[in-house]
Amino acid sequence: MGGEGHFALRLTHEPPEGAYFTFRVILWLNKGVLGVSDPRKVWMFKPTFLENLTSGAVIKPFQQFEGTGGFRNKEIRLVSEDGTVYGRDTVSDIGTWAITPITELPAGSVQLRIEQDPQLIGNGESKQWIKKDIYHSFEVERMASNSRISEAASAVSLSYLLVETEAFQGQQDASARIFANGVQKCVALITLQAIDSNGIVTLLPDNLDINIVPYTVASGNWVSNAIAPAAGFLPFPEQRASAEDAKGLHESLSVVPTNYQQFRRYVTYNQMPEGTVIRFAARVKLPNGVEYITNAPVQYGGEGQNGRFNSSFQLRSVEPLQYTPQNNGLVVSEYEESSEVIEGFTTRVHKRNISLRYPGTSTIVNFHPSSDTAPDSSLHDNKATAFGNPGLVVLKKDIPANNQLGRALNKALETILQPQSGAITVVVGMYARVAESFPARQVSYYTKGLDVYGNPLRFIVSLTSSNPQRDPWVYTLNIGWAGGQVQDEDKPPLGNWLSNLNIAIDSASNRVYPNGRQQMKVTVSVEPLMSQTVTDEELESAKLLVRDASGKFTLLPEAANGSVAWFFSHEPNNYREYPGTKDSPSPAKVENKSSAVRTRVFYVMANTVSPAKPLETLYVGITRYVDGKPYNYITDGSESGFDAKVEVRTAEIPRFKVPDNYSFVSTLVDGNGNSDLFTWQYSLAGANVQQPEVAFVSANMAPAGMIQWDVKSPSATRASHVGFAQPGKVDVVYNTSIRLGSVFQPVRQVKNPKEGHVTLVLQGGNTIPFDADSAINQNGPCVLNVVDVYGNNHQLRISFKDASAQGRLELVLS
Repeated sequence: MGGEGHFALRLTHEPPEGAYFTFRVILWLNKGVLGVSDPRKVWMFKPTFLENLTSGAVIKPFQQFEGTGGFRNKEIRLVSEDGTVYGRDTVSDIGTWAITPITELPAGSVQLRIEQDPQLIGNGESKQWIKKDIYHSFEVERMASNSRISEAASAVSLSYLLVETEAFQGQQDASARIFANGVQKCVALITLQAIDSNGIVTLLPDNLDINIVPYTVASGNWVSNAIAPAAGFLPFPEQRASAEDAKGLHESLSVVPTNYQQFRRYVTYNQMPEGTVIRFAARVKLPNGVEYITNAPVQYGGEGQNGRFNSSFQLRSVEPLQYTPQNNGLVVSEYEESSEVIEGFTTRVHKRNISLRYPGTSTIVNFHPSSDTAPDSSLHDNKATAFGNPGLVVLKKDIPANNQLGRALNKALETILQPQSGAITVVVGMYARVAESFPARQVSYYTKGLDVYGNPLRFIVSLTSSNPQRDPWVYTLNIGWAGGQVQDEDKPPLGNWLSNLNIAIDSASNRVYPNGRQQMKVTVSVEPLMSQTVTDEELESAKLLVRDASGKFTLLPEAANGSVAWFFSHEPNNYREYPGTKDSPSPAKVENKSSAVRTRVFYVMANTVSPAKPLETLYVGITRYVDGKPYNYITDGSESGFDAKVEVRTAEIPRFKVPDNYSFVSTLVDGNGNSDLFTWQYSLAGANVQQPEVAFVSANMAPAGMIQWDVKSPSATRASHVGFAQPGKVDVVYNTSIRLGSVFQPVRQVKNPKEGHVTLVLQGGNTIPFDADSAINQNGPCVLNVVDVYGNNHQLRISFKDASAQGRLELVLS
């Protein structure tokens, strides 16, 4: 305490945020109270803080901004110096937020701030707490290709078009290589510049009809599409371009426009003979239908002549690698030993790492993390083997456990220590008790392995025990190459059962708003061969599948908890479909000309999650039962003739602005608007977005109503009272915390409610006794949350025009 009696207090315990903190100051002297202050109230608030970025950082054009603080459950915005709002979010219950720009940030230096609207605290005191003059400086990267579609202009032609491989950029008609394993992909870069009818450069959409095609003609099993390789798979290891592979630089290739777009397409070869060479070009079809192919007889390069272009690359097939001890491709480490006592006897475990080298070299080649063998074990006498997948501690084995030997080795071979990433493990377990032995099954296989180039792997392990009665720890182990990955020989081809398995989007568009409500209809059609049938159980097994970054298929979830990007329901709801057309054609729907065609319908929806997933590809999985045994199939092309999938996308949720995008019309339905007794009805709906009128389907207002007297005086009796009714409904809901006295009777039903419109009822009376608590705490504004026919949320504020006597006679929307 200072000499003049001033002092400062510092809080040592954090009070709750978003609430008043009430305290008194008590002065003590020798256990006696000198004095007690009046109660003081302080509004506790945590200001905003940008967590994931610092001022001066280099950011992406659609960089996400993450932070904490601010008024909870209120909108927070990312705003530039000129007032442009680039993104919005709502502060969560725990005070976190993440704003992703809905409009591309301008390239170069930019000043941005985080802001919220002022909030009313207590008796009308307005606090901002977020200084608008505090800006963060960032450097926004220039986009090399389009992320959003420019709607300002329409492309009519191309002024530049060049195709090349990523491995040999700038080289004329370069020859690249690819393993013909159906997994590895050669990356083709298609660089172009589009112009509109005025010669101004314009952007083309991400879903542009663009692909790789033969320069002339080509045969063989090859595919080109926009699907990038799964995570972890590498391109062909082109060490350097030989004189044959690269014919040198061409002057025209060095002239590349600065404001270009670049598209990637991925070419795959599957079971193509070694040395097969195909020359490829690029084909581009503009939205106006004009088509270009880079095989015109003009000078090589991207500039072309009179709208004709010439560029290409060659792709030579290479047989999948074989890893054997003879070519130094298969490397087996020395074993590491561990031991323990199980059921009274010693077990020993020998762990060996199996790694790969590029055949004939010392270059390490890793197993791909998706390698996952089926359980299998070699068994002989008192010994058994197990496999470990790359980097995993849990072992895969198939050891009978019907006696003490089996129990002991199953336990000893459960897990391993320090698995090696990029390598598999072969483990031998041995048991000192030799009174029991396994039935001889000395050979086991590691199957379904892949290297990082996508080449299939299959290894054989042979175990030979040597007189365990004399020495239980002696054995011979051989590990060798067993050829590429093989199909389950038991599994009958899908074509032996079905003539067609199809998936199609039956909605007008393949887009939905990511609001967890709007649906698109997806139909799976199953048609058996004439000699076959599809049972109810088999039809019910038809599921929608998605593929993750590693290539693994998982079920599209049926329930929505807000944390999944895409999900489905078997039941339709009443929200309207997205008002548009498909971005890309859906596979042709199977015409139900035969009673044998059976269908299963899914209603697909999307949520807004972080990170966003605006695009998903849906496949079909189905199970066939033969003599009670299930066989699973996926329409990913692994079964000949059954490559069925559809792309689904999210659409950006539109922003509605007050007043332009809302219809808020008042009608006097009772009394005199210039007297104390009146009833106004306000009809509220969306407007001028998607269609002239956007209907609402549900509403919730908090609080459910408000009141304002003409004067704040104990003798006042003239007041305006507000309630609301659900869209198209007649029953009016009011705020039950408002005290109205015993004489005034609120209107209970709306007159002539409009379908799709929320109704606000403003009723005047002169027999409502003044109530201080209602006047202070229930005078608005009211927050109105509505959902429109597309499932999108709207949050609006309903308030009296102002605090004056005349202000209570009118409602305003904000």
